[in-house]
Amino acid sequence: MRHDYEYFQPVRPGDTIRTWAFRPTLEDSTDLSGKGPRKFRYIDGQCDYINQRDEIIGTLKQRVEVTLHEGRPTVDKPYDDYGYTQKELDYLAEVFESERPRGAEIRYWEDVNVGDDMGTITDGPTTFLNMPFPTPPAPPGGVPRRAFMRYQEPLGGPVMVGYIPDRDTGLLYPVHGGRHGNDRAARFEGGPHAWIFNVQSRYPMSRLITDWIGDDGFVCKFGWRHVWRTPVGDAFLVNGKVLQKYVDKGEHLLDLSVWCLNLRGTITDMALATVKLISKEDKYPDAQKAVKR
Repeated sequence: MRHDYEYFQPVRPGDTIRTWAFRPTLEDSTDLSGKGPRKFRYIDGQCDYINQRDEIIGTLKQRVEVTLHEGRPTVDKPYDDYGYTQKELDYLAEVFESERPRGAEIRYWEDVNVGDDMGTITDGPTTFLNMPFPTPPAPPGGVPRRAFMRYQEPLGGPVMVGYIPDRDTGLLYPVHGGRHGNDRAARFEGGPHAWIFNVQSRYPMSRLITDWIGDDGFVCKFGWRHVWRTPVGDAFLVNGKVLQKYVDKGEHLLDLSVWCLNLRGTITDMALATVKLISKEDKYPDAQKAVKR
């Protein structure tokens, strides 16, 4: 799974944003040699964000790479929940409590060097309680209508609500949250363990960037890649480094690499981002001088 964001201007207080969405598309990405399984690239989300002045302020394109396997799905061997030592929990607590957004302290482009470490923040240990599961909508001023959840045969997509059939006994087991909230649902799809919903990795990765650049920095691009499933209960450390530093069309830019590393030693998610910082050479003739009273 991958999400690619690009932003052209900031959103300001009072702005009104609407979304222009494109139809989902499907591309055949099978190896042209004919070797290997059939593969498809499902572009399930693509949209432009437009403000009240009819200006496109940003875009989003999200894709899922799908591989088709013949026969009964192979279920990966389940792995144990991660058990923490007291030393590990103390370390995570220290990292958590030491996170400090840069805020109004300007990070100037000239003060940054290629290879600079952006620091470390943490998220977790993750739990089922903070997973964003869907809930039925309620009518205005009312409560959701009672409805019995009948069984519907899973048709290959993610089973978020309903029932999962046991392939050996034929018995039906209720699930909620599907692959993200139930080990049985995850294993029905071939996974070894319920794993976190993707926002739980994307949010802290983008937060590391905005913490580091400060209020006056601007995120131009953020391309997220999901490379390994994080079991619910795991914690990960979010790190980043400066890859490139350059000037393009008068803008002072940095390319950043950020990633999530869990305590099992696996990189689970990664992203490349481009940010714009203030330069000491910049002039702002239209800026109003603050008057101290």
